Amino acid sequence: CYSMPLSRNRRRALWRLPLVARWLADPLGRLPPLDSEEPLPPEGCVATGTLANGVSYVVRTNRKPKNRAELRLVVKAGSLVEEEDQLGVAHLVEHLLFCATKKFQRGELMKIIEAAGGTFGADLNAYTAHHETIYSLCIPCHTDGAGPNLLEQAVNVLQEWASSALLTEADIEAEKKIVLEEWREGLGQQQRMLDHYYAKAFPGCRHACRQPIGKMDVLQECSTRRIRDFYEEHYRPENIGVVAVGDFASNTEVVALIAEFFGRIPRRHCKQSVPSFVL
Repeated sequence: CYSMPLSRNRRRALWRLPLVARWLADPLGRLPPLDSEEPLPPEGCVATGTLANGVSYVVRTNRKPKNRAELRLVVKAGSLVEEEDQLGVAHLVEHLLFCATKKFQRGELMKIIEAAGGTFGADLNAYTAHHETIYSLCIPCHTDGAGPNLLEQAVNVLQEWASSALLTEADIEAEKKIVLEEWREGLGQQQRMLDHYYAKAFPGCRHACRQPIGKMDVLQECSTRRIRDFYEEHYRPENIGVVAVGDFASNTEVVALIAEFFGRIPRRHCKQSVPSFVL
């Protein structure tokens, strides 16, 4: 989206907002000084942890909105980890996970969501960025039995995405065409300005040449084997996080489901950990 440039006075005002907020919270200056290097402590109502295979999770029971839950599968791999012959593959894999997994064949996932009153886009979606790929599910979870409770099934879906995508050759060729159309739709002045900005802002960095949409000449020629290589190398337990917030019976219930399903994923030895790309 387009935003108007900020005037000098407005920029000054925005820079002062954190100071104003801190003064409002502590007008007498009794709070300890802030340490920008220290992570914020987690809330007591949030359950966090890491399974034995490396999968991490964050769970919070939240009563509003009632009978609803938001789930995220966070994969610590985006366009920055692509090799030269894989430009655009992180985004393509995101598309492919909605096609089929070992348990959920083509179209089955949408039938589950639609049967519960959901739609693609609003309740089932994903995005790929430079550093991460995130899949989202918004589901009903009636703990009182008055309506559908898709919590267990939803956690199973996230686990299937994380470890059991089929990535068939037919689906790969079909999704390549869809990504090509997305790339064409994005062509224009705004994309040219964005490309120019990244080249100037991040000279010599991968951020300047690893846009999530990729390069179409590379993507269209990328083999099925190299696409599967990306999935197998980067969709592994230590790169996976699960986030769940909703009207659950308890945090413990959700943590147990995550452990049940994601604990099945075997830890895999890989040639390298996620690289760190310094700006």
